[in-house]
Amino acid sequence: MSNPGGILSTATVDSLNRLARIVDRETTAELAIVVVDDFAGYDDFQFAVDLFNKWGIGKEESYNGLLLFIATDKRAY
Repeated sequence: MSNPGGILSTATVDSLNRLARIVDRETTAELAIVVVDDFAGYDDFQFAVDLFNKWGIGKEESYNGLLLFIATDKRAY
């Protein structure tokens, strides 16, 4: 869980981190959630794809990663 702007409360971040661990343990899928106010210089989708690839979300042999990217000011996910 990445919440650089502190948009989500600590309790929410903890809850989402627990959820990600449960998903990984029960399905082996890797879940990453990123919440930002805004970002510059990128198309929403391309930014998320680049981040997904840079972080290496999911296990390479099974392609089982999921990134939920939310930009609140752009109202995009």
